[in-house]
Amino acid sequence: MESELLLRIDCTLGETPVVLPGSNELAWIDAVEGRLHILPPGAEQPETIAVPGQAPLGMVMATSQPGMLLVSCKDGIVLLDRTTGKTTPFAHPLHSLPHLFYNDGKVDSLGRLWIGTAEDSESAPRGILFRMDGTRAVPVDAGLAVCNGPAITGAGDRLYLSDSTEGRIHTYRIDAEGRLLDRRLFVQMTRDEGLPDGVTLDNEDCLWVAHWGGGCVSRYAPDGTLQARVELPVPLVTSLCFGGDDNRQLFITTARVDLDAGALAQAPLSGSLFTLRAEVAGPPAPVLKLPA
Repeated sequence: MESELLLRIDCTLGETPVVLPGSNELAWIDAVEGRLHILPPGAEQPETIAVPGQAPLGMVMATSQPGMLLVSCKDGIVLLDRTTGKTTPFAHPLHSLPHLFYNDGKVDSLGRLWIGTAEDSESAPRGILFRMDGTRAVPVDAGLAVCNGPAITGAGDRLYLSDSTEGRIHTYRIDAEGRLLDRRLFVQMTRDEGLPDGVTLDNEDCLWVAHWGGGCVSRYAPDGTLQARVELPVPLVTSLCFGGDDNRQLFITTARVDLDAGALAQAPLSGSLFTLRAEVAGPPAPVLKLPA
């Protein structure tokens, strides 16, 4: 497997790619710049939407309402009307915790949102992972500096979460009530490997991981064994998702934030969108269920 450049773009902090159902468009954010990018299949340039609200953005998510996307920003989790660019509030569990910001989120097979948070300095272990029951936020874990991911198995019985600052990926069992139990260390990365950022699962429940500062993506078996590693020509690899006609195409976002002139000269494609063709497909991304 080899990575390929899909779109050259100077995202400061490209993040949280997701394939939109029906159109097969790829959506992702530039978290620092407060922009949402949407790339139709075969297009040379994306549609770009400036998201109202205070940066950083945390994620973009497809919903059950056509044209309506879920986006998080410092001001809260909002519904974004793609046609008008206007937002309406959805939830804001951090309204009394201004030292935290929303980060990655995923939807499980039941249509529930799981969203992680991080402390502003990205160093103190004060981040919280929430499960959203509708618009009600339920804390399910805490004491994490930067929550990235998460990824939930198709059966909905296991969750993986990057605690990026600590270089760790944790795994949990999900019980019938949606509680996280039996947290254990899944992977501990070395300094040379970088930090685990976004994660996604394929149809064999193997975990694909983006390496921030490691310039690669990796595939881990369910027992934590490293099975594959694919290099990219940029150091800051942020997140990834499955898509394409047979869901074997991995879309990979990257960043250029904090890279100086020398580093950018060595890696001029930083911030661009990459792809690789995986040997095992991934499941279609579930969408957030909204009231009809």
